[in-house]
Amino acid sequence: MEWAKSPEWIQAIGIWFTGLALVAVSLIVFWVERKREREQRAGQERRYWQDIVLQWHIRRVHDLRGAYLEGADLYEVDLVGADLRRANLRAAWLGGANLKNINLEYADLQGSRLAGANLQGAMLRGANLRGVNLEGADLQEAVLESAHLQDARLYGAQLQKARFFDAHLEGARLATANLTGAVLTLAHLEGAVLSEPPYGDAILEGVQLAGAAADENTRWPGGFEVPDAVRWVEHEQGLRVWWGKLRARLERWLPWRG
Repeated sequence: MEWAKSPEWIQAIGIWFTGLALVAVSLIVFWVERKREREQRAGQERRYWQDIVLQWHIRRVHDLRGAYLEGADLYEVDLVGADLRRANLRAAWLGGANLKNINLEYADLQGSRLAGANLQGAMLRGANLRGVNLEGADLQEAVLESAHLQDARLYGAQLQKARFFDAHLEGARLATANLTGAVLTLAHLEGAVLSEPPYGDAILEGVQLAGAAADENTRWPGGFEVPDAVRWVEHEQGLRVWWGKLRARLERWLPWRG
């Protein structure tokens, strides 16, 4: 058995065990990857059927107050006149959905996708619409009083006669949006973009801007004469100095306010 103690034999055994270990590791990695892929496919199929069942259920049950629908796929869903007050619709996909006359008062839609959606006459008072994609959406005569639309994308949106009283539109993208006859009384327009190449200008014919707040970062359409009623907000040491904030709150709750 002297040959078994030779350096050549010991080296051969080492190489053999190393190769065996590499094969075992490769098989384990392969098995883990296949298992992960199967779980991902199963999860996708499960979510697909869950979304189908969800849409089927939503089409029949229009009283969805406080519903938890975060991340739901509701593409082109029909929710005309539905009640979703205080519902959680964060990051939901509602592109092309028919939401005419829907009640989304104080609902949370932050980061949701509503491009091309029909929101005519929708109630969105106090709703959280931060960062929402509303490109090409129809919001004619919608109520967005005190709604939060910071950094929302409203390119080409139809906003005729929409009510933005005391709405937060800081940093909102409104280029090419149609704001004809819209009410932006006491709205917050600091940093709002109403003119942006190559998109174009927002349409501001007959818009009401009494008491609206703007600053040096607000981009108005070329040739638009900013009314004297618009309040200029100055910034000092990073803090907003907004004279008239108390007045805005009082005017909102005065009993004779229409």
